[in-house]
Amino acid sequence: EMMRDAAVDMVGGVAIGLRNVRARRWLAVHPPVEVTVITKRLDHERVRVVLEGYAEGDVLVANAYPEPPTAALAPLSSPSPARVSAVELYEERWMFHGPGYQSVHSITGISDDGIDGQLVALPSVGALLDGAGQLFGYWVMESVEVDRLAMPVSIASVDWYAAEPVPSQVVSCR
Repeated sequence: EMMRDAAVDMVGGVAIGLRNVRARRWLAVHPPVEVTVITKRLDHERVRVVLEGYAEGDVLVANAYPEPPTAALAPLSSPSPARVSAVELYEERWMFHGPGYQSVHSITGISDDGIDGQLVALPSVGALLDGAGQLFGYWVMESVEVDRLAMPVSIASVDWYAAEPVPSQVVSCR
């Protein structure tokens, strides 16, 4: 979110994507931390954003959001119910997130080839994208016997086709 805001502040328009994001160190949101943000315009549509000491990546900026593609993911093969509910995901400490980032609303199915759920948009900066990562992290914990902790250290790409949903809106995630 900080990367997206920094790029939009620099060149205007809307952020429509992220590319080549690398995390260097965990950035806690509480208590607040001061972070030096460095921006560099790479061309007419890309801004390099560095959160000094924490993360870096390229933000794609345009005048408007592009039209979304047709959904390309097939339904899960042989989904079954998850062993824990979204509430238990946090109460039983499968996820360590505080209330401002507990955005997994429900887990609707899990299988060898993925997980389906619903996320609730929260007012906390970045909570919705973090919720997608939490859903994926739970899938990893349920799907493998070793190396069960999945902490994101890089993101190849993210594309946005609309503004963030309003707080309390529920969205599907696969």
